[in-house]
Amino acid sequence: ANLLIFLGLLGTFSGLATTVPAVVETIRSLQPVEGEEGLAVFGRLMDGLDDQLGGMGTAFASSLLGLAGSLVVGLLELYAGHGQNRFYRELEEWLASITRVSFSGDGDGAIDKAAIATVLDHMVDQMDTLQSLFAQSETRRAATEQRMLQLSQAVEGLTDRLGPGQVSATEKLAVAQDRLASALDGMAAEQGLDDESRNRLRSIDVQLFKMAEEIGSNRDAEVMGLRGDIAQLTEALQALTQAARAPAEARARRRPTSPPADR
Repeated sequence: ANLLIFLGLLGTFSGLATTVPAVVETIRSLQPVEGEEGLAVFGRLMDGLDDQLGGMGTAFASSLLGLAGSLVVGLLELYAGHGQNRFYRELEEWLASITRVSFSGDGDGAIDKAAIATVLDHMVDQMDTLQSLFAQSETRRAATEQRMLQLSQAVEGLTDRLGPGQVSATEKLAVAQDRLASALDGMAAEQGLDDESRNRLRSIDVQLFKMAEEIGSNRDAEVMGLRGDIAQLTEALQALTQAARAPAEARARRRPTSPPADR
């Protein structure tokens, strides 16, 4: 391509070298001579213009030929480079697909195949040990999850038992209060108690009622607080179980497969 551009420039300068002297000669030939007709002068002008146009044609033709040739050669070089790179890449892939790495050597630089076999056996043993460690870790994780599940169930059962027990105690206290009030009313009707005794009994009844209400309110507050604490404990146990399960699952996904060993 560079050579074609150089040849085009050389042809351009050659055409210019022909055109410039022709212009000079044409101008000189236009000088009239005594007794010469105008037709002869016009003929010399035509001859000079012919030489000038010939030189200009040579210059433009060589320049155009050099540029067009360099363009064509550049495109061919581009396509050839792409094809060469694709050929080399496909050749490398083909050689990589049919080539296998093997150990060989002679003399002092030879590789000890027995040592390599020993190293491979050691690697296989290490991988087996690693797999056994993974299995033990999985077993311990499962046992931990089972214990946490049992603890969560025990806590939930304790919560369920606390609620009904307190309710039954409050209900029994209310029933006892009603029975006491009925018994006092019956005794007052039968024995005709005086006003002071009746007022004392009413005071006792009112105090029992207040005690029942206070016990019920305290019981509800304690049960709600206890249930909230137990719910937080259950959520913490579940989060701990999931956190313990995640590394084991990740290790199981990344667990290597032991290659077969030729022994």
